[in-house]
Amino acid sequence: MKYLQRDLENPTFHPLSEQLVDVLCERVENDDRLFFRVLVSYVFSKVAAMMRTSVDTTDKGNIPVSQFVLMGSKVSEHHL
Repeated sequence: MKYLQRDLENPTFHPLSEQLVDVLCERVENDDRLFFRVLVSYVFSKVAAMMRTSVDTTDKGNIPVSQFVLMGSKVSEHHL
């Protein structure tokens, strides 16, 4: 399983999502990049779900795209 061998201490992120995170951090004047990374990935998955994107799996067939985001107490700290 190749995905288990990735370096989880220094992950690489998609360039477009990182550009959006940079803009959000600058506009909101908040350096909590993790919060904005989760927010951007949620919006990307929401857009994909609105376009009725699905994942074709070998065992379960087509599964609609979805994402569950749990932020814990971080949600109460940020007001967007």
